[in-house]
Amino acid sequence: MNLSPAEVHALQVLARGPVGGQGPPLERAAQVLGPVFPGASLVDAEWAREADEGAEPGEALDPRALEDAPEGSCYLVEGPSPAGRVVLLCVPPDQRALTPRQRRLLRWVAPWLSAWNVRRASVAELPPVGSAISIDAAGRVVRSDDVADALLDGLSDLRAQLAALYREAAEGLRAERVLEVAKRGYLRLRTESPAEDGLCLVALELLVPGSEAMFRARAQGLSARELQVARLVMEGWGNRGIGEQLGLASPTVNMYLGGIYQKLGVKNRTELARHLSG
Repeated sequence: MNLSPAEVHALQVLARGPVGGQGPPLERAAQVLGPVFPGASLVDAEWAREADEGAEPGEALDPRALEDAPEGSCYLVEGPSPAGRVVLLCVPPDQRALTPRQRRLLRWVAPWLSAWNVRRASVAELPPVGSAISIDAAGRVVRSDDVADALLDGLSDLRAQLAALYREAAEGLRAERVLEVAKRGYLRLRTESPAEDGLCLVALELLVPGSEAMFRARAQGLSARELQVARLVMEGWGNRGIGEQLGLASPTVNMYLGGIYQKLGVKNRTELARHLSG
């Protein structure tokens, strides 16, 4: 499928997404898509009827099933199913419906449009890959599924890790571990319930390197102020800039950095940034 210059431009702009965590309004996104979908507009609406469950981007929806949707043909761009806030591409009644080519392009751009929704405050992360397992006191996996088995495959010393999680859950603690998974990133194991009837539920989540979830998982044990300092180090700020943003003197910034290095087992800010990003 050969793309026109306008189509390439639209895909490039949408792929870059919002800057600084604040997405431009839907009107701006509509302008970018204008040359690709002439006459159409983007609308933030309420999807209220379960009959449309399973609709995919580019599929026509009945406007009567949608709150705040204009007349004409409506196509799902992004949103939950079967009900909730959705982003629609709307074609006026006097214009033709989308062509097969446009539907295909819509499926391509749909994953990026969630970050353009003006109602969202930050860039949407890719959903984590995960599942859950049930374990016993010895750290044996009692119940799992294919996804969980694939995530746990190849992890060393897994039984000991699970047994430790069980013990902490039995003490009423909500415990977690972050383990490295070869070529796939990092896997977070977190107890979801106290140990009952000899079993404990453990959630599995594959963390995306560089994501907020990864940062939080790798920064465990830091105080609120240390988290602020560590985040600014990851963003490339020097000690002077960190001090100006947080209202701290340079020696105080150095003191916090020393504590962070000691807690996380790193030697310098380069190692710190690499550790926190995963």
